[in-house]
Amino acid sequence: MGTINWTSLDFNKLYGPGMFLCSALANTRVGNGNLQVSFRFRATQDSYISSARFYWQAGTGYGGGNGGTLQINIYPDAGGVPNLNAAPLAQCTYRPHLDVGNGSRNIFDELYFHGQRENLVRGRLYHIVQRNLDGNEGANFISSNNVASPLGNPDPSNWLAPDDFATLFRAGNGNWQQLTLGDAVKRWRPILQLTYANGHGQGNGCMEGGFIEGRFIFTAGPGKVFRQVFQPSQQRIITGISIAACPTAAGQSYMLRIRGPQYNILYQRQGVCNVAYSTYPQGAHQIGRQEWLNQTFRDSPVTFNKGETYFVEFTPVSGTWKIGSILNGTQYGFTYPAAHSESWGEHEVNGKFIGINYRSQNADGGKGAALPLMLHLQ
Repeated sequence: MGTINWTSLDFNKLYGPGMFLCSALANTRVGNGNLQVSFRFRATQDSYISSARFYWQAGTGYGGGNGGTLQINIYPDAGGVPNLNAAPLAQCTYRPHLDVGNGSRNIFDELYFHGQRENLVRGRLYHIVQRNLDGNEGANFISSNNVASPLGNPDPSNWLAPDDFATLFRAGNGNWQQLTLGDAVKRWRPILQLTYANGHGQGNGCMEGGFIEGRFIFTAGPGKVFRQVFQPSQQRIITGISIAACPTAAGQSYMLRIRGPQYNILYQRQGVCNVAYSTYPQGAHQIGRQEWLNQTFRDSPVTFNKGETYFVEFTPVSGTWKIGSILNGTQYGFTYPAAHSESWGEHEVNGKFIGINYRSQNADGGKGAALPLMLHLQ
């Protein structure tokens, strides 16, 4: 259960908030030198895209002026890059109006397409191309945002093939740079939610991550309990657990447990991590190592029943451990499955469980953050 590189069509075998991790945000400017962005995706439905939700970032270096006039069109794929010689399959024009109100604000508007000519075909690759048509795009521009991970860490989406959900970037009519395969220091994945006309969705609503050493990442010793609380909307049959954590010295032990609605133990097993924690530079910060720890139990699966509450626990048994967290975007309009809204993360503080808040680790963060944890389905 390491890096599997499933396609989007197999991605429903995963359940949990760890489908995407965010060690850092990475912006792709639209304009400001005729910079263009494509978010590539593999369609999961035989339908057309009715709307999309981005994470637009403004502020110094990210956006300027009124934000520009953005042309956001869907194109077919041509060998991994958008076929811009084809007629667009759907179109949208968006004006962020950064000159009205707070010009440094982040924007999460849902954008609606028009001119849909035909259904997308399930299994085929497509591109959402973002271009700035403003007459002064050097001054009026904005950035779309991505999740990123240092090259030493796993891909921001450990199980999804790079072809299937990718960030591409270019200046003018130059060659497209495939940022999901990595630039000089990191790998990128889009922050993007797609909604089909038939009501289904796909994408990534992971907003931020608490993996910065000395600021946001948790440090924990033996007995400290972290847990993800699940309330499934339908029955789920669990055959494995993966969690991203790392001890400061190799060879340390941890425990994974699943507890049922009565807090009864449904599964538990001890494991060992043979990798030692390290950090990677990312701008002015050091990003903590994320090592996926995997346990499978296909012969003895655990059933989560619809509407009941289950607890998946991670506890260090020996040594000192580091573990991060993620913000799932539900408070910004992202919905399931792009944002995992069926669970939330908690940790134990002074004998009481509180919601994870990586910016203030002893304060209750409610239900907006999660552990870097993934469940595998039958």
